[in-house]
Amino acid sequence: MKRYRGTNIASITVEKVLGQLSGKISICQLAANQRAVGFWKKYYREHHIDYVETQERIPVDGLEGLREIISQSFEIQRTC
Repeated sequence: MKRYRGTNIASITVEKVLGQLSGKISICQLAANQRAVGFWKKYYREHHIDYVETQERIPVDGLEGLREIISQSFEIQRTC
């Protein structure tokens, strides 16, 4: 949403959500959505998250044919 661009609201929200999770996490974006791909790569870089990236073509509900997706997987370990 253009109105919120530049406010860091997405990064703040992701940080809050990931802060509640542990274990293996996988985040996927449509490869054609370069804004989303760029957001996630910047987020990982700024938060020092090491990830493994894969690409594949899959069917996406509501879209005809196969779509290229990019997935990043990483692990969050929590200490007591």
